[in-house]
Amino acid sequence: MPEALQTKGLNAFARTLTLGPSPHPISMLLCESENAKGNATEKGAILRDRKSQWRTAGVDLPQGAKWEVREGQIILHFPAIKQKTTCRVILARCDDSQSSTFQNLMKREIIDPTKFTKGGPTRWKQILTTQGKVGKDDQAYVVDDIPGPIDNPWKSWLRFGALDFFDDGRAAISTWDGDVWIVSGLDRELKSVKWKRFATGLMHPLGLKIIKGIIYVAGRDQITKLHDLNGDDEADFHECFNNDAGLTPQRHEYVMDLQVDRAGNLYYCRSGHYTSSQRGENCCVMRVSPDGKKLSVLARGFREPNGMSISPEGLMTVADNEGHGVPQTPLYILKENAFYGFTPPGTKKRSGWRSHEPALVWIPKTVDRSAGGQVWVTSKKWGPLYGHLLHTSYGHCRLYHVMIDQVEKTRQGFVTVFPLTFYSGIMRARFHPKDGQLYLCGLRGWGTKAAKDGQFCRVRYTGKPFSQPIEMQVTHQGFRLRFDQPLDRKSVEDVENWGGEFQDVFAKKGRRKRKGDLEVVAVKLSKDGKTVDIELEEITPVTSVTLLYSIKNLKGAELSGQIYGTIHRVPKRN
Repeated sequence: MPEALQTKGLNAFARTLTLGPSPHPISMLLCESENAKGNATEKGAILRDRKSQWRTAGVDLPQGAKWEVREGQIILHFPAIKQKTTCRVILARCDDSQSSTFQNLMKREIIDPTKFTKGGPTRWKQILTTQGKVGKDDQAYVVDDIPGPIDNPWKSWLRFGALDFFDDGRAAISTWDGDVWIVSGLDRELKSVKWKRFATGLMHPLGLKIIKGIIYVAGRDQITKLHDLNGDDEADFHECFNNDAGLTPQRHEYVMDLQVDRAGNLYYCRSGHYTSSQRGENCCVMRVSPDGKKLSVLARGFREPNGMSISPEGLMTVADNEGHGVPQTPLYILKENAFYGFTPPGTKKRSGWRSHEPALVWIPKTVDRSAGGQVWVTSKKWGPLYGHLLHTSYGHCRLYHVMIDQVEKTRQGFVTVFPLTFYSGIMRARFHPKDGQLYLCGLRGWGTKAAKDGQFCRVRYTGKPFSQPIEMQVTHQGFRLRFDQPLDRKSVEDVENWGGEFQDVFAKKGRRKRKGDLEVVAVKLSKDGKTVDIELEEITPVTSVTLLYSIKNLKGAELSGQIYGTIHRVPKRN
């Protein structure tokens, strides 16, 4: 336990230690000065350099402890200890005339540090209450807004960066400015939502995960494990779980998201496209071992990766952001040891982006210019999209459904935009363990279309038919769409109700970028009225394709929308 001591103009630093039992001897470095010399006695040691004299001493040291001065260092050696013991070491810069004053410091009472490991008194006693606004059940998915306590006593700026849930349904949500809040009362009506400040002083915690009931947050400095030692819903101990990654001074080198795989490994994204860190630990996805002792780079070559996901089967995704040569927003399947094309300045390699790993889907800048994180639908209470992938946009404040098509071993994706309105750039999304609905949080910080500084909300499935396709596949002659409701045959099979365009957002060396309209030849609706086969005049691999439709369901309601996708492979005719 560190202490600052002061008496008669002498300033000293003290550490109270509780040691043992330990079968092995240990050593402690107390002071170091280049080219300094000194001497050690049974009671302490002195180290002198050209400018200063340093004096150390111990109180209640265990029997067999020895002082040593060696190569400009003061070292204290502790023997193997059979029983727990508490002692204190004191260090001060003082000359011989202050030796008696230094000795008086050794008479102060030693306080057992373990008294401070049980949690202190509650600091933020007030529990704040807000009332949510439940959306109208007028479509399949609706937004329920959950306002935060903006006018809180501590003037905490509620720009939400990450969230997760305890098993009992309470939420933990972090803010960009360094807080973590515990949120309860997340029932159907949201009439009395309770907010309790849990922790503060964290460095940009934009990733959060609850593991075995303990909150872990990922910040620019480290992954921090927050311990509530006395059960008062406040963090008493901020434990450094891992801080091995290097950090540059650039303003945009954020640590984004925090996910855990089935083996217990933790993952986060690290941005920072302005310059490379000396150890190359930015513009990448990092992996931390379950015990926090080993940090490694999982994959490199990202410009500004804001978030990622891990499916129940272990499939990983990550999205990057357009700019510096990245032509659109790519959503990738994440592979170990892969390079995804971007090299920041400051290395011997050419900076910028070059195409390497294929994206699952390229999302146009007009649809998503700054990606958020992803989440897999793990709740059967969330309607027909169970098992599917969702993507979020920080820049456009949107939620997307990602339809994954697989042709042989090649995956390719298609994206639709949920017809929902959000007021902040979406950062993270998680499914609630009790009600099975999707909760999202976001903020307004750097470039975004967000109208508000922060938002916490729920996207709830109402049971009504979903107006968008739930599946999309590439066929040898075009596309196959699957809807959740029966459609009107006449409107569906009218080719004038379908259209679109395609383009290569980047072309390989020596090839021109292709661009043109989708020529729809014929459309057929299946007998059950839910599957649509679209025949095109030509279908080939292309970076970016947009399919437009304006049709009706069996009840005559209009269904219109856009689908954005990437085609890597067209299946052969059977």
